[in-house]
Amino acid sequence: MADRLVVWLYDTPVAELTPRPEFRIQLEWRPEGIERWGLGHPVLSVGLPIGAAIGPRDVRGLDFFENILPEGLALARMAALAGVRGVDTYGILRAFGRDCAGAIMMIPDGERPGGNETSGYSPMAPGGLRRVISALDVAPLGAAPERGFRPSLAGFQRKLLLGRAADGTWRLPYGDAPSTWILKPDGSHSMAANEATCLRLAAGCGLPAAEAELLDVAGLPVLAVRRYDRRDSPSGPIPVRIHQEDGCQATLTPPGLKYEEQGGPALRDLARLLRNFGDPRDVTSLLRRTTFNMAVGNADAHAKNFSVLHEPDSAAIELAPMYDVLSTIALELTGDQGQPMRADTHLGQRVGGQADIRKVTPASLVDEALGWGIRRQAAAAVVAETLDRVLTAIPATPGDERVLAVIRGQAERVRRGLLDADPGAEFGALADLAHHARGGHVEHVHGQALLVGQHERAGIHDPDPGGQRLVVGQPGVAHRVRIQVRVAVVDPVHAPLGHQQRVGVQFQGPLHRRVVGGHVRLADAAREQHDLVALQVVQGPEPDERLRHAVDRHRGHDPDVGVGPGRERAPEHQRVHDGAQHPDVVRLGPADAPALGHPAAEVVPAADHDRDLYAEIVNGQNLLGDAGQAGRIDPGTARPRERLAAQLDENPAIARHSLVDPRPGRPR
Repeated sequence: MADRLVVWLYDTPVAELTPRPEFRIQLEWRPEGIERWGLGHPVLSVGLPIGAAIGPRDVRGLDFFENILPEGLALARMAALAGVRGVDTYGILRAFGRDCAGAIMMIPDGERPGGNETSGYSPMAPGGLRRVISALDVAPLGAAPERGFRPSLAGFQRKLLLGRAADGTWRLPYGDAPSTWILKPDGSHSMAANEATCLRLAAGCGLPAAEAELLDVAGLPVLAVRRYDRRDSPSGPIPVRIHQEDGCQATLTPPGLKYEEQGGPALRDLARLLRNFGDPRDVTSLLRRTTFNMAVGNADAHAKNFSVLHEPDSAAIELAPMYDVLSTIALELTGDQGQPMRADTHLGQRVGGQADIRKVTPASLVDEALGWGIRRQAAAAVVAETLDRVLTAIPATPGDERVLAVIRGQAERVRRGLLDADPGAEFGALADLAHHARGGHVEHVHGQALLVGQHERAGIHDPDPGGQRLVVGQPGVAHRVRIQVRVAVVDPVHAPLGHQQRVGVQFQGPLHRRVVGGHVRLADAAREQHDLVALQVVQGPEPDERLRHAVDRHRGHDPDVGVGPGRERAPEHQRVHDGAQHPDVVRLGPADAPALGHPAAEVVPAADHDRDLYAEIVNGQNLLGDAGQAGRIDPGTARPRERLAAQLDENPAIARHSLVDPRPGRPR
């Protein structure tokens, strides 16, 4: 008999998996699944509907099923127990695919799922919980092939899968009985109390969240989470499995690319799934959850921390309860040598174009929601209501007081819409500025004050602004290039602009070459200017800023091309003119240069050629736009093994599986 795994879903064989060279998987549909649900039904996955044409070298099946496996040390140990390599998804699933997330069971051809006669739960001996937890490095997830329990569950963190009796005692599953609880013991980082606090707070805010308890197992904090993909059976003692898939599975993204900056799904991709395959009201629910994550300081929310449920008799998906919610900014992390580490504040998924949780504001959240199809007024109301609920629920939430205090400060900062990292961008006297604007008003875009309207001369060059910089502009699109809502910054005292009635920026032409480490012409208003090089690959990355997305889909290195002030000064800039009546581009700082592969200023005239300037592109500080469109990068000369972007690395690894933590400073 050929080596073949049958994928069972709701007691129906729906597909067959067979191994192929280069550790690929061939997927073929079973007639029983087609007969029950019909061609094109998304009950298995919205990204892999039943009957979808699958070619011999198609990786969609592999992309879906490898997301069932854990990551890191657990994956390596399971591969060793199965006698296969860590990249052999089929081989690991053959050994550990009978109890997975959702309702999937992967069983060798010729076998059937075990019934009540051969499956169940056995009581745990006194002290057994501590012993099983201590053995997780040897038996990941509590796997016990000797009693037929062969589970798999995604994630880096150590986990134990158990059953639980009605009286609260823990039970060991055997045969094909599903695990009903996930236990997550503290490791090198203390996270159990943090996650328990966040999940309780979410429930206190009226958000659907996984039920959680904080246990003390012989002095070890352990978070116990009840599985929402398991339900009591009306016809027997064995619970039933409810199918689910996470955001990587639904978008057919390998687990090694779960972060947006690595090429993984963005929030808008998940919102599109809900709008196209589920209840459109779940899109608003996603906004509430995103706002909650920002309010509690959860920078590690990524596509695998988002899931949808598939009921057996419905083609519609449903947003699953929240899980894996941490206040990452409240974590007290230590390195391998015990040294303190600062938690990574880079977001797993951008919010309104912001990549750092410290810079997210209500305006960022509203901007993000606009891209999902939610109207501005409705989005603003949801964001404000959710922030108010968080702050109101904190006093009544049982949990870690230090974590709650950090969350309170973060939620208040987000609600204020202040940018702690750049307070000078805020206006000190908004009322005075509005007074100077004829028919103008002050708004906030990404936490920076934005003055909208036609300005008197005093409103631009007069030193009335309370901050160091005046932010002006109006959203727009230039040369059919998608630019997310952004703000161009102009010095408030800028003599060459004193005669202008309206101020803005307008990019006229593309760069003739894509530059890293080279010189980018930054247009200046009516004067020559020495500017730093805009983008430069240095011997090591800047610590906090990276180019995003420009990474091959199957490579595992985090892009670490530094973005920021260069190490040298560029040659003297000279004004150029193409003979057309175009406005000058207001000078941007060295870190404000256009991103690779996008149109940028090349030809600019003198300031007197056009009296009125119009802001067509805003937020010149960060014109990365959709960096997934960036072209290949010429790094210039560099020594081998320098930390460059993935496609520049001398020996890039194929990271379909994550055997090591791809993002230091992230909780695992």
